[in-house]
Amino acid sequence: MGTGYIIECNNCSFTKEVDVGVGMMHGTSDACILSTSKKDQAIIKEITSKDKKAVFDIGGYSVFKCNKCSSLSNKFHIKVNLDDKILFDNNPNCRNCKIKMDLLIVDEDQMKIIGIENCPKCKNDKITINQSMLWD
Repeated sequence: MGTGYIIECNNCSFTKEVDVGVGMMHGTSDACILSTSKKDQAIIKEITSKDKKAVFDIGGYSVFKCNKCSSLSNKFHIKVNLDDKILFDNNPNCRNCKIKMDLLIVDEDQMKIIGIENCPKCKNDKITINQSMLWD
């Protein structure tokens, strides 16, 4: 089951809805792959066609943050590993800064996304994170 969150700044107009987790439609590796971009799907298909022993590490819908500008991204996170070596990781790059974004930890018990301290828009610390829905 997945959870939706709304991230809002109490100082400016910034608001962002994000999804976290996996649902019933992600019951197989193939279904998870289909939740990635077409480009990522092609790369994963090429890797797995060459090596059938590749293992998937499914992160599900995840939240990423740029350490430089604090912008946020929400995408389906997947890694392909072989013998403890990462062959593919679709961890996004920041659209503004062009650097790899950090995967944030979501504490579902506390309804908190750890690592979001400031608003990506105005940089103020008056940010609130609320659960908006459960999805499957």
